[in-house]
Formats: sequence, C-alpha cells, structure tokens
Amino acid sequence: MALRIGHWLKWGLKRLEFVFKRSVIGLIQIFFVTGPRDDKERQRKPSEYKRILFLRFDKLGDMVISLSVFETLARVTPEIEVEALVSPSNRPIIEADPRVSKIWTYCKRPWTDWKMLRQLRKRNYDAIVDMICLDSVTSLFISQYLGRKVQRIGMGKNRYAKFYTQHVPLNSADYEHIAETTLRMLGHIGIPPENFVHQAGLRYTEKANLSAETFVSSLRQNSPEAPVVCVNISAGSESRTWPQSKQVELVDLLLDAEPKPALAILCAPNDRPKAQAIVAKVKAPVELIPAGQSFMQASAIISRSDILISPDTSLIHVARQHDVPVVGLYPTDIRNTALWRPHLQPDGIVQEGRECHIHDITPQQALNEYNRVMKRVQASAMRGQTG
Repeated sequence: MALRIGHWLKWGLKRLEFVFKRSVIGLIQIFFVTGPRDDKERQRKPSEYKRILFLRFDKLGDMVISLSVFETLARVTPEIEVEALVSPSNRPIIEADPRVSKIWTYCKRPWTDWKMLRQLRKRNYDAIVDMICLDSVTSLFISQYLGRKVQRIGMGKNRYAKFYTQHVPLNSADYEHIAETTLRMLGHIGIPPENFVHQAGLRYTEKANLSAETFVSSLRQNSPEAPVVCVNISAGSESRTWPQSKQVELVDLLLDAEPKPALAILCAPNDRPKAQAIVAKVKAPVELIPAGQSFMQASAIISRSDILISPDTSLIHVARQHDVPVVGLYPTDIRNTALWRPHLQPDGIVQEGRECHIHDITPQQALNEYNRVMKRVQASAMRGQTG
C-alpha cells in the first residue's frame, strides 16, 4: 500500500510540475522566436559551423543512440566543436568520449542551472540541436534562451515545432528506428545521408576496459570457443521485468543449447539479490556480474560478448552500437517496438501477450529466437570465411 501511495504521489508531483511548466511557457511564448526568419534561407555548409550544442538531458538509451551522431560529426567535420548538455545519469556515457569536446550537466537545481545557462549563452553556438524527442518544455526554453538568433533544430515535436528553425518529424508511417530519425537531424547542418555512421561504440575508460576483459576472459577460461552470452534481468519498470521462475527456466534452457555457451547474468545494483537467487537455482554454474559494476563497466562486458538477451532497455542499444546481436523481450506495443527495436538487426524481437508488459512471453520463445539469431550469425561467419 505504501509503495502504491508513493507511486501515485510521485506521478502527481510530476504532473503538477508539467502543468506548471506548460503554463509558464504559455505565458512567455509570446516572446519566443518561431521558425526561420526567411523561408528561403540557404542551406549552410558544414564548414560554416564552429561550435554546436546538443541537448540530451534525458534517458540512458537516448544518449546511447546519439553516439552515431557524434561519430558522424567526428569523421565528417572534425573541426566542429561538439558540446552536450546532459543529465547526471547519462553523463558517464560520454565522460571519456573524445567525440564530445565539452560536457555540461543540467542537474535540476534552479540556481546552479541558471548560472550554467548564462555561461552557455556566452559561448556563441552556431546551432542548438534539441535531441529530446517530443515536446519538452525545458528543452524548448533552453533552446530559445541560448539560441534565439541562431539555428535551432528540433526532433519529434508537436505543438512546439514552430519554435525551431528546422524540425525532424518522427516517421510514424514507416516506423523508422529512432536512431535513424536522430541521424536525420544532421541533414540540417549540411551532412548528407550517405555520410551517416549508423553504429558507434561507446568509449570506455581504461578501468572499464580492464574490468570487462578480465571478466570475459574468466568466462572463457574452461571453453575458449564457447559463445559468451549475457542475460540481463533488469529493466526500468516491473512491466518489462520477467518473474524469477522464467529467468531460471531460460538460463537452464540456454545451458542445454549447442554450442554450450559461457553464460553471464547482468543486473542493476538494486537487483543483485534477485540475480543471486537465480544463480543459486539454475542447474549448472553461471557467472554473475561482479558487484559494484557501473553502467559503463556492464556495457564494456556486453561489447565483448557474442549475444545479449534482455528486456527492452538501454543495454540493447549498447549492444547494437557495438554490433553485438540481441534477443529483446518487448511488449506488443507495435509503435514503441518499431522505434526502439534492435537497430540494424533483422531478427531478435520476442513479443507475446498484452501490450503493457512482457510477462506472457515464455522462456521457450526466447530460446527459439536465440537459436534463430545464433544460426544467422554463424551462417554469416561461415560465408565470411569462404568469401
């Protein structure tokens, strides 16, 4: 009961904050600058940009898919200074990334954030790119405050689209992957689609790389040729989390698969007791990610694995940025799955049951998809060897 009350209280406060922000925006938007001052405004060349700020203070997965944008800029226009305004939670993803020259953190402390925004306003950006999909009151205000007289590019906006000089709509008709929609923003700074980089791995610290290498090497110690399979049990909500009995059943099925995998269980720190219970119940020894591992350290492990099995969460996007195959467990929300499916992968989606959760998916369905993905990957490897 207490948890339910806490949930509704949190939702109510969030809703109140949203209504307040929208009311304020409604009062002051008369002062906002709308779209291009000149409908015939020429397309600028990439060489005309010196410094661009990207707004990306949202979720982990959103930041991960943005790396393709930063990689494209690093390859095509290395002379442009790429800066990012991020959240405290997603900042570690680009902390050690040379593709981003400067990182600013939006921490939701009014006075601290206000002082930072005043600093940013003096940096004379050539463009502000609002990567936060759909209408965000905060990102709209920041883009107007920092880039009133410069190019402002937005993505997936509805009622606020008119306040950006260029806008990239969500391609809902063709269910374009959100990573491709994000890349299309680069077209507005003169970079053609043929130059887009569609996969861009995360950049890790030496500590994260060493930790991951040690862990994966230990998995392969007894069987160097065994495929390394990571099973992630954690997700951002209960609706995307399997019950323990199904987790145990899937691991047992995987342990009987051929070739026999070297199997590791990944989990968020708060789910470690659940992961330990799963490890204790399966029929053969499996490895659990070492305690105290950060998101980046877990990501580095995934980058060295052969396949990831996970509910729909940010680790799926980490795997695909490193071209690691994925088996993803998704609710039957067709639009959401189309936007956030495993990027550039023809398979790997498991769906069943209700729109709002994954609880009806069976371990056998997940195993069947795992076998399908592994068969395709092995066939591709064989063609590569004979070609």
